[in-house]
Amino acid sequence: MAKRILVFLLLAFLCACGSDDPGSTSDADLPSVDEGAPAVDEGAPAVDEGAPAVDEGTPVVDEGAPAIDEGAPVVDEGAPVVDQGAPAVDEGAPAVDEGTPVVDEGAPAVDEGAPVVDEGGVADVGPLPIDPVITGCSDGSREGFLSLGAYVDLAACGGAWTEPGIHYPQGPSCDRQAGNTGLNPEGDGCNVEDLCAEGWHVCLGAADVHQRSAAGCDGIMEGAQSPAFFVARTSSIGSFFCAPDTIGEPDSEDDLFGCGDLGCPTKQFVCEGNLSQFNQTKCDPDDPEACGANGPCVEGPCNPLTLGSHNLCKTLKVMPGNCNCSFLGELPTTDPAYVEGDMVNVKCYPNSGGCGWCKPLNYWEKYLGETFENEWDCGSNGTKEASNVVKSNPHRQGGVLCCRDFE
Repeated sequence: MAKRILVFLLLAFLCACGSDDPGSTSDADLPSVDEGAPAVDEGAPAVDEGAPAVDEGTPVVDEGAPAIDEGAPVVDEGAPVVDQGAPAVDEGAPAVDEGTPVVDEGAPAVDEGAPVVDEGGVADVGPLPIDPVITGCSDGSREGFLSLGAYVDLAACGGAWTEPGIHYPQGPSCDRQAGNTGLNPEGDGCNVEDLCAEGWHVCLGAADVHQRSAAGCDGIMEGAQSPAFFVARTSSIGSFFCAPDTIGEPDSEDDLFGCGDLGCPTKQFVCEGNLSQFNQTKCDPDDPEACGANGPCVEGPCNPLTLGSHNLCKTLKVMPGNCNCSFLGELPTTDPAYVEGDMVNVKCYPNSGGCGWCKPLNYWEKYLGETFENEWDCGSNGTKEASNVVKSNPHRQGGVLCCRDFE
């Protein structure tokens, strides 16, 4: 019975396939197959029609690349490349000042006590004491002729002394401990020789100074403190006529002579024809006709010492009485010395008595705008200043000239 049913169904199927039903589709109506098209990979995953469209400009993501750490710092493409082999930076180390000079640890240590040498190779003593035998001053510091290279045999030494006078051929009396930076700066029990170092002496006078330095007093105040007077061991026979250098007892005791910028100027050149104690005609050595019949023009008896103290050393002090000093711009407009607006140059009046033609402390008080005490005391005898002089305050207003001993 079952077999009959299967035969019947087979026959019915064959009849249906051979029907000319107009709604059926023939092979001719089907689209043609592009034989050049790639074969469909039946194993490919099905396309998810609900997926978002792919942006063809989006870079392809490499699924094998490491994941991006979104917390990592952003890299500055302009930053310098870090050398992975460089030593690690010690974050606790002090910051480096880029303006600090690099120190060569292998360089020799600097001797802070050594004298400063300028670019010209000349040592400047400055305020630091060094070897007294080199400086010429017993305390190791010069207060004038500061350049050791330029003034090898001549020194200006500041200080004080209590033993009166300048003539001490017997030598020092306080073991050379005087001087403004010495062990005995006030000079108690000291004389002028105690300011000079061993191997040096207070300069005997004009000839001794000239022998140690052809320039004489020139250069003494370069870098030095004004006002100052540095005395030599000479005096005069009167009227600023310097006595010859002496080693033993002096020929005279009148007035003091030396170098600096405090005191009265000496006559550096005079006419020889009428040269005497009371007649010294100043002249210009560059003018062959300066002296006329009284020529020639020759060095004066004090040359190269440029300054004198005057009577009782009054021009080393504040002159008492009527000695008034003004800037040239302060003078009456009718004064021949008046210069409009000049507040630098000073003129003192009267011209006589050591006021107007000298530079006493009155002059320096006006010029520097300071008040000074009298540090020089020459006693009360107007013809024996060289035997009576003492000086206080080792730090101001000078001291003595020291000359190196020559064999």
